[in-house]
Amino acid sequence: MTKSERNQFKDNLRTMAAGPGVGIDLDTPFHWVSEHVEQPIAFFEHLPALLPGDAVLYLEGTGIVPELAAFYDRHRSPFAVPVVRDTIWPVPDIYHIGFSSAFDLPGNRR
Repeated sequence: MTKSERNQFKDNLRTMAAGPGVGIDLDTPFHWVSEHVEQPIAFFEHLPALLPGDAVLYLEGTGIVPELAAFYDRHRSPFAVPVVRDTIWPVPDIYHIGFSSAFDLPGNRR
């Protein structure tokens, strides 16, 4: 761990020790957690059956490949809301993306 990472870790601990902060908490009944998705394209292709077209997807993770991170950046939602973060370390990359059944995912062969 570098000195910068250590300082970031300490800051995160202080922030979380101060209280939950502001924002929605993902322990509400209005979320799904999907871990270990082995076929991400198929996962996203099936979302229109589950979500309305104006939904905002909240995605977080570490080690997100640059091509997918760029895709998430291009589709950022202007309707993002703060989310209470439970992860102290490593700090995840966080994305709020506007959902649309017309997503053209990287590598999609349609």
